[in-house]
Amino acid sequence: MATSQNLKGKWALIITRDMSSNIESLVIDISENQMKTFDFDSLMFSHKSKIDTINKIIKQGKGKNTSEFKYNMKDSITLTQHVRYQSNRIGNWKVKYWDYVKLLPTQVNYPTDSIVKKQYSRFYPRSILTPHNSIKLQGILCEEQVIQIIGKDNCPRYRLEKIDNTYFISYQWKKDHRKWFVPIKEINKDHLLVYGIAGKDGFVKVHEIKEIKKPKTFIPD
Repeated sequence: MATSQNLKGKWALIITRDMSSNIESLVIDISENQMKTFDFDSLMFSHKSKIDTINKIIKQGKGKNTSEFKYNMKDSITLTQHVRYQSNRIGNWKVKYWDYVKLLPTQVNYPTDSIVKKQYSRFYPRSILTPHNSIKLQGILCEEQVIQIIGKDNCPRYRLEKIDNTYFISYQWKKDHRKWFVPIKEINKDHLLVYGIAGKDGFVKVHEIKEIKKPKTFIPD
């Protein structure tokens, strides 16, 4: 059974392909009597809240501005939020489920300024939106001809970022605009341990690619 203590802390939304949110990088911070909403590390909202662990409900706000949502915990680090929404103009209500993963302190066993120079295997399905064969945490992913047209700031890139004591791999579709981000549990010399990946439970090992082959689309910053 989830206690209020289990719920306390920061949680990052697990991004799926069909997800739509007004906040690009949604993170919530739950405490005993307050819930904060962040766009990555920028505070967006703060509301008084109350956790009902018996009925699995978190209530936010006060008086007429009170709202609530049901939740359940799949395991100690995965929280599912039940989001009610109107599916049409008539006012029919449906429920969608958003999964969050709890942010854990990253165990750093290898210097972070060294891992950004490495190249790692892909841990997500390849698609038109993420066509890259590997992950490199610096540089941008545009050809010279494309840069001349749209400029460097509008090119996609991977980055190593941090909230409190948790490091992340983030994919930005252009500078400072994240499409998705996943927390890192461990940073090791030859691999990273990540979690909070849609469709994959638990921790996933991301291996370093020893033979570094620069992709045609890689341009240094």
